[in-house]
Order: sequence, then C-alpha cells, then structure tokens
Amino acid sequence: MAARSIITCYFTYAGYTAAVTILLIAGLVGWNRTLKRRILQRTAALGESEQRFRQIAENIHEVFWLTTVDFSNILYISPAYEAVWGRSRENLYREPRSFFAAIHPEDRAHVRTIIDRNRGQGFEVEYRVVRPDGSIRWICDRGFPIKDDSGRCYRVAGIAEDITERKRAEEEIRRHATRMEARAEISQALAKVGLDVRTLLDTIARYTAEIIGDFCVIRLLSRDEQWFESAAIHHRRPETLALMKSLHTGTPIAANHEWFGHVLRTRQSLLIPIVNQERLRQIASPEYLPFVEQVGTHSILIVPLCVEGRVIGTLGLTRDQPEHPYTTADQVFLQDLADRAALTIQNAQLFEQVQNAHQRLQSLSRSLLEVQETERRHIARELHDEIGQVLTGIKLSLERSAREPPDCVKSGVSQALGLVTELVGRVRDLSLELRPPMLDDLGLLSALRWQFGRYTSQFEIRVNFKHSRLDEQRFAPDIETAAYRIVQEALTNVARHAGVGKVDIDIQADESRIRIRIRDEGIGFDAHTLSACSTGGLSGMRERAIMLGRQLDVESAPGAGTLLRAELPLRMTVDNH
Repeated sequence: MAARSIITCYFTYAGYTAAVTILLIAGLVGWNRTLKRRILQRTAALGESEQRFRQIAENIHEVFWLTTVDFSNILYISPAYEAVWGRSRENLYREPRSFFAAIHPEDRAHVRTIIDRNRGQGFEVEYRVVRPDGSIRWICDRGFPIKDDSGRCYRVAGIAEDITERKRAEEEIRRHATRMEARAEISQALAKVGLDVRTLLDTIARYTAEIIGDFCVIRLLSRDEQWFESAAIHHRRPETLALMKSLHTGTPIAANHEWFGHVLRTRQSLLIPIVNQERLRQIASPEYLPFVEQVGTHSILIVPLCVEGRVIGTLGLTRDQPEHPYTTADQVFLQDLADRAALTIQNAQLFEQVQNAHQRLQSLSRSLLEVQETERRHIARELHDEIGQVLTGIKLSLERSAREPPDCVKSGVSQALGLVTELVGRVRDLSLELRPPMLDDLGLLSALRWQFGRYTSQFEIRVNFKHSRLDEQRFAPDIETAAYRIVQEALTNVARHAGVGKVDIDIQADESRIRIRIRDEGIGFDAHTLSACSTGGLSGMRERAIMLGRQLDVESAPGAGTLLRAELPLRMTVDNH
C-alpha cells in the first residue's frame, strides 16, 4: 500500500506539469478569470502533492524507481539508491543498463527472466547486488505496471528494499539449525564408527567439511610436540578433494608455526574471517601452497583438540568463497565439536595402543618361546656334543684303567683328569654365555669390557668403546641387565648382518638415565620394514626399553649403515659395596 501511495503521489506530481501548460495556453487565448482562478487552485493543489511526494520518496530507506516499460530509460530513482547500491544516481541516469550490471552475476539471468515474464502484471524478486567496494547487499524488488485507459502498460514503477539484515538473520537461524542437526549427526556417526582411529578421523573430517566448511584438515601433535602431522583431510567438492589428495604430501608443520604455534601455546582457537591471500602464500605449508594457489582460501578457522587441558592436535576449516566468512558463532560451535571429538580420538588412540601392546605381548611371548627353544637346543647340543663326549671319554678312560694292571693305572687316570679339566672349561664357557657372573659381581662396565674382548676374539670385529660415568656407580639390576642385553644383541646383529670390521659404542650415564649409542658402517637395512615385522633381536631390544619406560630407535637404510639409540631411566641405584 505504501508503494502504491508513493506512485499515486508521483503521478499527481506529473499532472502538475500538464496543468501549468494548460494555464499558459489559457492566458494566451484570453480565457475568463474564473477559469484561470480554478486552474491556479488546481495547480496549487498539485504543487502540494509534488511536495508530499518528494518528502516521502526522498526520505524513506527504500528505493523508489520509475522506468520505461523496456527498462531502457530510468525516469526517476530516489536518493536511497546511492546508500544501498553505493553508486550515484547521475551515473544511473546516464547509463540505465548499469542497474543490471550491479546485480550479482549468479542472479542476473534470474532477475531478467522474472521481469520480462511479469512486467505487465507486476513482479517481486530477490537478488544480490555487488557494491563497488565488493560488499554484497540483498534486495527485494517489487514492480508495478502503470497502464493507460486502454490497459496498455507504458511505465513500470517499483520499490526496492534492502533486506540484507533479514537475510543474515535467516541465514543465522538456518546455520543454527544446521549446527544442531550436524551435532546430532556427527555424534551418531562417531558412535557407529567405534574405536578405529583412522576411520574415526576420516569421519570427523568428512562430516565437518560437508556441514560447516568447504575444507577440513585434522592434524595431530607428534609425541615430542615438535610437529603437527596431517591425519585426515576432506573437501566437500569431490574434484577439489581429489586435487588436494594429489598435492598432499603429508609434510608436517612445525609446532612453532605462526598459526598452529598460537593454538598450541594458548589452547585457544584462531579465527581469520577474511584472509590476506598474499600473506597466506608466504606462510602456507609446502603441501598446502598449491591448494591455496589453485582453489583459494578466503576464511580460516582453527580450533585445538584438547584433552584435560593438553593439546593433542588441531581441527582446521577453510572456505573457498568470500561471501560467507566464518563467524564467532562458527568458532564456538566448532570448538564444542572439537572438544567432543578430542575425547573420542583419545579413547580410540588408547584402545589402539592397548591393542598394539596386546599384539606386541603376543609377539614377545612367541619370541620368548622361540628364544627358549633355541637356548634349549643350544644347551642340549652342547651337553650332547661337547660335555657328553668328554664325559664318555672319562668313562672309557676309567673303565680301561680298571682292567689294566696297577702299574698302568696312572696313565689312564692322568688322561681322565685332563678330560675333566677340559669339561670344567666348557661348562664355564656355557655358563658365561648364558649370563656372565661379573655382571652381578662387578657391574655393567666390567661385564661389557669382558664381552667386547670375547666378541673381538670370536668375530674379529673391533669395538671402539667410549663411556662416561659408568665406573662411578652401580645401577639397578634390571637397568644393568637391559643395557647389557641390548648391547649384546646389537653386537650379534652386527656380526651376522653388517659385514664390517669395526663397531662404535658410546654409553653415557648421568643422574637420570643411561644413553646407549651403537653405530656401524655396514650394509644397513630398511628400518621401517623391519620395525613393522616386530620380530627378532630388534623386537627384543625394543621390548626391554619399553618395559623400562623408554623407546629404542633404529636408523638405517640399505648401504648407509645402522645407528641404534636407547635411553634407560635410572629409577634407583645400588651401593658399590
């Protein structure tokens, strides 16, 4: 009704011009004074209508417009146009087509179709306009046909209303409803996934990208808290996801990175509603830079994955389009989702660790049985082949002496005594191989020196041994045994596989730990493949370190030698006495 009132006022004002023309003609032809007076009164009324029209049209927030039926000429547009469109009326009068040029490219064809189809009956259409500064406003435009007495439309008038705030409110309501649905949907999905870490991470990334943002990446903090490593990625557009996967190399991001370092230090989320593309290219990680250049990133939201106040990773989102930057409401919602996801991820990781530990225990049990059987076969062989033969020799020697005359018994007893001496030596060697007594009596350093001397004479491999503070104290029995067995097994592996004449061993002790470093320049091996097998001597050494609360690391590659590092904590020491 307000729009029609304005239009009525306008055409009353338009009649004012015609009345003035009639008045001039009447003066020329000498019409009577009564007629002139009536025309002047009518003209005055029309002037008042014109004034009312101007007051209404030029002071309302809506844009009033009048155009020819083909929209080729703008007859009038109110001053509110400049505030809403951000463009001057003078330019619009000069270039009527600029009205359509300002409409968002995605809406332009739709607006044209609505107007062309309904201009004779009136129309209502919503569309976006792009202001010169790049900002976008939503418009609701209503057009009304102006017809002559014959019913022919010869003008179109209308009211254009800025409905941006209403659209934003509607969008926020829609987003809120979507968030609530997303929360329930993600919770149900996570419940169905169970405790498989990989599937769980992929599910979180997929649902988060599809519902909240264009692209989602989950990064987990490394054990040493030096790197954020990509664990799952997803993009809501399959073609972009394929591009990202082809570019993604898994390169970790340093924990002191400008953005991720902030999240790690403060345990607070990071919101960048509008991204500076040039700045983004400077600090983007290597695997992410091609994605930035080809797809574009216009809004970023990174929230921490925290469990009991400790950051275990980040959940990051980006949007490719600038129309819908992330808001504080998105930030709050995503942090709530991340808190739920972090606890689920930690539970899944703990379950996976328990499973891995169970598998390692089973593997260790099998290895232990294998070692036991091997040792039993070795001892049985030694007893049968070596000790058994010597005992048989002693028995035969004594039996022969018993049958000989008394004057010949002496030589038989002497032979038997020689065999007994040999037997004692072999029993001693076998005992030393099982566990050297000096490890318990004299300590780790003495046992190692004895082992290195015996090793060099047996395999002709020189041991270059360096140590620090091993001679200053005795360590707990389990620490000394673990250190001795790790070195013993490493030397055995060098003798079997390395093909070298020298091995370097460096053992350093301080108040809290023993550090073992064993290096050879041999043929090397694929450390990753052998670690995955979790069998053999390497597995045994690693399990010894794990049981004491530490890890054992092996670096090796074919043709590059092998470096073994182990750390054993000093929980307690024993007195030298």
